[in-house]
Amino acid sequence: MSIVHKDEHGGNISRASRVHGIDERRIIDFSANYNPVNSMGIARTVIRNNMRRLLAYPDAAYHDLLSALALFYNIKKDNVVCGNGSIELIYVLSRILDVHKVFITVPNFIDYERAFKKSGKEILYVYGKESDGFKVHIDDLSKYMVKDSVLILSNPNNPAGYTYNKQEMEELARMALKKGCFLLVDEAFCEFTDKNDCESLLSRAPDVPGLFVLRSLTKILNIPGIRLGFCAGNRKSLAPLQKELYPWNINTFASAIGRNLHKYKNVIKKTPRIVARERECLETMLKRFDSLHYYHSGSNYILLKRIDGKPASALAEFCAKRGFLIRDCSNYTNLDYTYFRIAVKAYRENKKLIKIFKDYFKGGKR
Repeated sequence: MSIVHKDEHGGNISRASRVHGIDERRIIDFSANYNPVNSMGIARTVIRNNMRRLLAYPDAAYHDLLSALALFYNIKKDNVVCGNGSIELIYVLSRILDVHKVFITVPNFIDYERAFKKSGKEILYVYGKESDGFKVHIDDLSKYMVKDSVLILSNPNNPAGYTYNKQEMEELARMALKKGCFLLVDEAFCEFTDKNDCESLLSRAPDVPGLFVLRSLTKILNIPGIRLGFCAGNRKSLAPLQKELYPWNINTFASAIGRNLHKYKNVIKKTPRIVARERECLETMLKRFDSLHYYHSGSNYILLKRIDGKPASALAEFCAKRGFLIRDCSNYTNLDYTYFRIAVKAYRENKKLIKIFKDYFKGGKR
């Protein structure tokens, strides 16, 4: 039986290939949450057209990249800082924020805790209730928005998939402005959701000192091997973040894809509709399993629990041996060994995973 390390992530196809002796090209990865809408042709063209740029250093100021992001997301480029994936920005923010306490809604992305612990900050958990799909309601969050602290949440939440709507997020921004605390909102999966259910704070970030909004282009553009993310915020608040980043932190190909973000406009526009359709279909198939309970998600992944009380790692191991990776969630705070997460992919792939689940639970003594 596999054991998930506290700091382990999903998406480790190379390790699965080595351990189980399966060609990487045959592995279907449900453990990492990328866009089921195929946009590889755009990335391939952009990379091909920028091969000559490998002979020169990237623009250290990333003027064109920032301009492209600002134009696409309708914010000023002075209110954006780019990172080698949003995870780089999380670790730098953990070092520069002058706070004594870090409040994190849980379950949540494991690197918030890891980054701020590494920076010597005190971590305090804000627990979501299972009966509420692990959602921490806005009224409950206000008590954690205090001076010399930062509140961290994701919208939509990863791994539970719950979302905060426009009214909720506007109230959160209002409280952050009123109380003068730091607020870090990770919107890595926001573009997979219905805008009526999941409200972005990108437009508010420039006007609320202490508000940092993270975005990851890795997921929505389906480019996990090309790291690119950004942080939006107040110009004065972003200055220490920009100063702390290493020179040339964005590589040539990542910068090129960011500069050509407009070419992904149609992909990004149709993604929420396609994800919602495939997620609904996948949820319908999951209802057939008496041993599983799923939590309704607004994004491109679904959190599940083995209600037979048995470890999710056993199911994960069974799947991995057959070339399917799912995310054992036992290393998430506020979840136990019975939880796991699966990505929402295209219908044919989703159906193949369901077939593996059927084979597993038919085997008995699972």
